[in-house]
Amino acid sequence: MVTSSGLGCRPVAGTLAYSATKSSASFFAQALSYEVEDKVDVMDWQAGETATKMLRKQPGGRVLSTEDAVKGMLSDLGRERSTFGAARHDFLTGAFSRVPDFLLQPFMFDVLKKTFRL
Repeated sequence: MVTSSGLGCRPVAGTLAYSATKSSASFFAQALSYEVEDKVDVMDWQAGETATKMLRKQPGGRVLSTEDAVKGMLSDLGRERSTFGAARHDFLTGAFSRVPDFLLQPFMFDVLKKTFRL
């Protein structure tokens, strides 16, 4: 399993290095899954927000417990080459990908500037 992100599929202002890194991881995992499909299962896990010590967020809303996120990912192992790990993250990523750039980019950049004091 390779952990990537929905931001690897859609660049967002203020996340250049993160998006590029996650895009590389996603493409690597998906290509490798074809190359070794008869030997081992490889899956791109486009993880959404999961409650970890790093995030310091409690499960609920768009944040899943670690157990629920891993359980969802493991249920797709052997059947999918890419997973979001849970239906909730699949839905939210789909909705996120449909927001027009002229609305998304300025909003996200403002949020990130405040969050990281850019």
